[in-house]
Amino acid sequence: SSTRRSSSAGGRGGGSGTGVTPPAYAGALRPFDEARDWEEKSDVDEDRLARARGPVSTLPLDTYYNRRPYMRFVTHIIRSILPGLLGLAVARPTLAITLPPGFSDSLVTAVGAPTALAFTPDGRLLITTQGGTLRVVQGGTLLGAAALTLGSEVCSNSERGLLGVAVDPAFTSNRFVYLFYTFNKNAAGCPTSSQTSPVERVSRFTLPDTNVIDPASELVLIDNALNFAGIHNGGDVRFGTDGYLYAGIGDGGCDYAGDSGCGGSNDASRDRNILNGKIVRIAKDGSLPPDNPFLGAGTARCNTGPAAAGPICQETYLWGLRNPFRFAFQPATGRPHVNDVGQGAWDNAILGLFGTPAGTSRWRPDSRRAPRTS
Repeated sequence: SSTRRSSSAGGRGGGSGTGVTPPAYAGALRPFDEARDWEEKSDVDEDRLARARGPVSTLPLDTYYNRRPYMRFVTHIIRSILPGLLGLAVARPTLAITLPPGFSDSLVTAVGAPTALAFTPDGRLLITTQGGTLRVVQGGTLLGAAALTLGSEVCSNSERGLLGVAVDPAFTSNRFVYLFYTFNKNAAGCPTSSQTSPVERVSRFTLPDTNVIDPASELVLIDNALNFAGIHNGGDVRFGTDGYLYAGIGDGGCDYAGDSGCGGSNDASRDRNILNGKIVRIAKDGSLPPDNPFLGAGTARCNTGPAAAGPICQETYLWGLRNPFRFAFQPATGRPHVNDVGQGAWDNAILGLFGTPAGTSRWRPDSRRAPRTS
């Protein structure tokens, strides 16, 4: 099993009458994936396509799409040769992967639906599962009993679940671990697209040497982050090199307010008074770092839920994201690198330049939004 990755949601629209032109192939048959990409044109940044595919013709897009016999011909060719290609693939021997020097590939343990992992300073491996258990590998052996089972407290349908784990930098002295999970707040059966939909939560727990966490040790740090459609949860939680705790929260898949839509039409990440579509930054006790970019007049705490319309959430450190499901910090510089889900064709690799009150960021932009810190 491997760590899950969210997929984008929402419909794909075909362009028409936009004046955008397809690439010229001088009469050659165009690869089928290129044809598919152009069918998904509305979800792809036009300028990026032009750069990636070179010179374009002047054929209007309407005329291009009206040449359906051509597209059917290409599809027919693909379907005709695909069975033979699959047969060759099956008959072909498996090729071994050549690992870089210093790397090895070996099975550590088998855990159903793992979502994240982290190491303690004493060498224990912590593994979260989507269903809501925290497992421990110690001395190379998976312990028989889970360190923590959230049970009915967690919603694990769709892309929800226990999604992230982080270990406190001072774990040796305080034994703190941090979990990101979808909380079954209303005990309503974990519905989607409902006002009783569950919420995202970040909590701190104490993991003793006995590897049994007392549920009463939970300290909720972030709560009531909306998850309307069951997808785009985010889920990663990590400490930066600055000692502060960061968590990535997705846009929820569909707009909680009902004033935009789902997928690429969802504008929830642009609402500054909620934590959806944001990377948040807090101290290990839930308080605010003094150099967060949005403090003072016109801001408000959102750690217990959305603020009133108007103020900006003080926990926000990067906003305008779809689903920042994974991120990591470069050890030497502390710069974060964010994996964000795109829409239709491209995912995003984002280099955020955090660490200043008016932080900046650089990104490979999605077709509808770009992350911001100011």
